[in-house]
Amino acid sequence: MATMQALVFEGIGTYGVRSMPRPEVQRGDDVLVKVRTVGICGTDLHIVEVPPGFEAVPGTILGHEFMGEVAAVGDQVRDLKPGDRVVIEPNIACTTCIYCKMGMPNECLTLTLTGIERHGGLAEYCVMPARNVHKVPDSVSDEVAALTEPLSCVLGGTEKVRLQPGETAVILGGGPIGLLYLQVFRAAGARTLVVEPQPDRADYARSFGAHVVIDPKNEDVAARVIQETGIGADVVVDAVGNQFGNALKLARRRGAILLFGINLRAQENIRQFDITRNEYRVLGSWIGAFNFPMALNVLASGVVDAQRMITHRISLGEFEQGIEELKTGRAIKVQVRPTS
Repeated sequence: MATMQALVFEGIGTYGVRSMPRPEVQRGDDVLVKVRTVGICGTDLHIVEVPPGFEAVPGTILGHEFMGEVAAVGDQVRDLKPGDRVVIEPNIACTTCIYCKMGMPNECLTLTLTGIERHGGLAEYCVMPARNVHKVPDSVSDEVAALTEPLSCVLGGTEKVRLQPGETAVILGGGPIGLLYLQVFRAAGARTLVVEPQPDRADYARSFGAHVVIDPKNEDVAARVIQETGIGADVVVDAVGNQFGNALKLARRRGAILLFGINLRAQENIRQFDITRNEYRVLGSWIGAFNFPMALNVLASGVVDAQRMITHRISLGEFEQGIEELKTGRAIKVQVRPTS
């Protein structure tokens, strides 16, 4: 049996590069992808931390932000061929449950999460169903293409808040997701405020055009938002996963609060009266909205400067160092190259 090198999650706080069976095409709609580039996501950080902030199945190959080259296809695949550059939509919906039929595949009753519940892209090869594999435009580089998945999630959240030109948005967190929201909101004509305590990430937010960057360690965030807006923000995005309580303090009446970041351990003591009295629109946004073609078009347009977000490039064996760089805030987006 052919083998390959892969980054395997083995249990709480335990992971590493292991030799794993190389996957093969077995179904008619299978696509075997030779992985070129994988982004480390904030979810990956939560999976490997102790205690975990997000749960993955032990024995699973991590990685869900990835692209590569088609190596082989099943006999039912018509629009892909070996050699095609492709990006992977990692969440596999069943297409037949009630939510899929309602046009809500991200709420599929049997949704399967690649890199969390099934083997992902932090490996030399990965097999995916053809419907989850998208060709990459020639104008989009490998590294930029690997940001399609997080951008698809951000575009899904942006659609929910219905941001209008001239409105003000506060983004809690200046990591990769926060910077993507910043760029998308600016492109939509919004005034953007970013709350970020890490100096390096705060500098990145400024360089990407944030109108105001607030350090919550040194400034009263709510007071500054009122100073800048008069009444509070039209939209507040929690890009971290534990900022619901703070977000409620920053939105204007009838403003939108988007809960995007994921952390299973986060809990807030919220007064329902505050939501009722101020008529807040509290919105959840779960994973991508199955909008990869749109996300690829946005990347191809250059509206989002994805290339500049990639600060570190590492090998599989350097995964732990990549995690540490992200924890400290020195890195924005770390990408792993499983093959040389």
